[in-house]
Amino acid sequence: MLHGFLVVDSRSGVLLYAQRFSSAYGLASFGQLAHDEIRLSAMLFALHLHAASASDDRGGLTSFRLPDATLTFAALAAPPLLLLLSSHAAAAAAAAAHLAHQLLAAFAARHTPPLPRAALRHALAPSLHASLHALPSWALTHALTHAPPLPPLRLRSLAVLHAPQLPASLPASPRAFWRALPPPLREARAAPRRWLGCRPRGSARRPAPRRPAAAPWLYCAAAEEEEEKAEEKEKEKEKAEGEGWGGEGEAAPLRRVLDELRVARRGEAVGRLAAYCAWCGGEWRVFLERPPLLVRGTVGGGAAEGGEPAAALVAEAVQPWLRTLELLFNFEARLRAKEASARPREGAEAPAAGGGGGQHSRVDLGDRQ
Repeated sequence: MLHGFLVVDSRSGVLLYAQRFSSAYGLASFGQLAHDEIRLSAMLFALHLHAASASDDRGGLTSFRLPDATLTFAALAAPPLLLLLSSHAAAAAAAAAHLAHQLLAAFAARHTPPLPRAALRHALAPSLHASLHALPSWALTHALTHAPPLPPLRLRSLAVLHAPQLPASLPASPRAFWRALPPPLREARAAPRRWLGCRPRGSARRPAPRRPAAAPWLYCAAAEEEEEKAEEKEKEKEKAEGEGWGGEGEAAPLRRVLDELRVARRGEAVGRLAAYCAWCGGEWRVFLERPPLLVRGTVGGGAAEGGEPAAALVAEAVQPWLRTLELLFNFEARLRAKEASARPREGAEAPAAGGGGGQHSRVDLGDRQ
């Protein structure tokens, strides 16, 4: 998803910061120029200025599509900053623009010259994690609010599960269904919401267990009134089950999605859309199988006869975002793997006091320049 980004002073063009996640920022067509950050930033800054001088509003470039990547430009007047973000060519332009503005705001809040690049990179790491982790939910919300109208049907909610290990066929009986799931999904049934892309509730005094590297990602988005109903139900359930991490209530989002999938697989199959539909509680529960993603949508306002229109509505809403979501999940997996490899091995001796500084809680996410 993200090849890297550079930040320059929008008045002078001086390079202030650079962080790379892919070789040559994913700009193979730029040749050796992409390996020199200073020359690359100067050329892109000149491109931005040229576009600004040629436009009526003096706004400059916002995006520039190349065969191998998309360049996104985000500017800030005070302080005068320009962020140049390189993302995968298949990623949605709206997602890249949203991420660029999030990173620019985080950089502006933390950039205090003459802060060394290593210290700044360490300070930016939590914001980078948070921005990337929030992007799938933002994409689902965008897809939900911009869903094409198909009266009387109304798209109520969307969820996406990244589960490349999910078998193509699963038994219908509950016990056999759960037994047939791959280990990462079985283990995640009891995982805290912090692993599943949801806001953690309950006691803040007890730390959440560390997320396993193979655990799946689940993100959800709902229409405003549906979100309020879900929060009320969740509060009632918490009162009944108590608070804390690791309880059965903590795994509710993932368990609910998998339970609904089990029911939907026994319902109406729409082979043309690779979808399963089930009528439940006055709405259609639609599951689209788009390996390695599983998409769930709830559609209201329809009739209990025939789920194909509901499946078509969900498919049309999420189709523009599927490749972006897959790229995001793959990028998250890369970061998690890099964090895991950077963690000290269990049982390793701690560094002696005064021997080169303490350990950081966050790993450096970028390639060393």
